[in-house]
Amino acid sequence: MFDGLKTAGAKFDVIGNRKTNNCHGCIFNSIALLDLHSLLLSMLADEINIRYIGGPTALFQIGGLRFITDPTFDEKNTVYETEGLKLKKLGNPLIAPQQLDKMDFVLLTNGHHYANLDHTGKEYLNYVEYVFTTPGAAAVLGSNVVGLNAWQEVELATKDGRTVILIGIPCEQHPIEAKKGPATGFLLYLQDDPDGAVYITGTTLYTDGMKEVASRFNVRLVIPFLGAALAGSKESPDGTGSQAGSFDSAGRQASNSDVPDSQSISSDSSGNKTKNSANSDIQQNFSSMTVMDAIKLSVLFDQAIITPLQFEGWAHYTEGAAEIQSAFASAGLMSRLKWPYGFSTNKLVQKN
Repeated sequence: MFDGLKTAGAKFDVIGNRKTNNCHGCIFNSIALLDLHSLLLSMLADEINIRYIGGPTALFQIGGLRFITDPTFDEKNTVYETEGLKLKKLGNPLIAPQQLDKMDFVLLTNGHHYANLDHTGKEYLNYVEYVFTTPGAAAVLGSNVVGLNAWQEVELATKDGRTVILIGIPCEQHPIEAKKGPATGFLLYLQDDPDGAVYITGTTLYTDGMKEVASRFNVRLVIPFLGAALAGSKESPDGTGSQAGSFDSAGRQASNSDVPDSQSISSDSSGNKTKNSANSDIQQNFSSMTVMDAIKLSVLFDQAIITPLQFEGWAHYTEGAAEIQSAFASAGLMSRLKWPYGFSTNKLVQKN
C-alpha cells in the first residue's frame, strides 16, 4: 500500500529514567529541512512548525529528523466497533500516507484506540524506522515499536550532529479508556540548549501532574490533545455520535443547539467534569481535555505557544476549533494560540 516509502536509518539510544531538576532544553522543527547555517542565525522558537494532517496526526522536523504523531489515515465515514460502542471518523486526512516523505519516528500516544491509530495508520507503522509509545502498546505492535515508561528518556541523533532528548510523559486517563490500555505524552528538547522544550500531551485529562512538567522543563510549545471526547458514549445506528453535534463536509464541528458550549460544563458529586446534553438522560465524563483545560495549560505554561491537535474529524469529539478559538479570545490569549500549519481558520464554523 505504501510502495516507495523507505525508512530513514535513524538512530537512538535508550538512557532510562532520569528524574532531575536540570533537565532542560529545546526543540525546533519546520516543514522544510533547515541547513545548519540558517539554523544558527535563527531564534529556536521561530523554527517550530507543526504540519497538520487531521485529528491527532501531525508531522514536524528537528535537525533533519522527521516525526509524525498518532497516524490516522483511514477515509472519512469509517466506523469502528469496539466493546459494544461505535466510533465514526468524519474527515479525511489532509495528506495521504503515500504523499509523505519517509519518516524517522512515530510518536504514538495511544496504541489501543482507533482515534489515535486506525487501520491504515497501523499498517503505516511498518514503514518508519521506529515507533515510540507505551510498553503495553509496544508488546502487541511490531518489532520496530519501542515502549517508554513514564519519565524514561531516549537520545535521538539528528542529521546535523545534535542530540534530541525524547521523554515519555505520564497521562491520566478516564477509567473507561484506561481499561483499553495506557496512553502517554511526550516531551522533546535539544540536549545542548536550555530553552524551548515541546510538550505533546497525548489524550489525557488535565491533571496536577502537569505541574511537574512545568516545574522541570522550560516548555515553549504545548501541543494539547483536546476535543472534549466523550468516554463510553454510545453511537446511533449509523455510527454518528448522538451527543457530538453536527459537522461540516471536512469533519469540522458545526454549531447547533445540541452542542453544549463552555457554559454547559458541570461537575458531578465527585468533582468530575461532565457535559450536559439535551439528547441524553445521562451525563458522561470527558476522556480528553476541554477548551477550559487548554486555558489552564496556557496559564500553567505561561511562556508557551499553544498548538492544538485532536479537535475535529471524529464523532465523539464535542468541542472543535470554533470553541477553542472562542475560549482563547474570551480569555485574552489569542496571541498564544497558534493553529498548526495546514489548518485553515477560514473554514472555522463559528457559533451564532
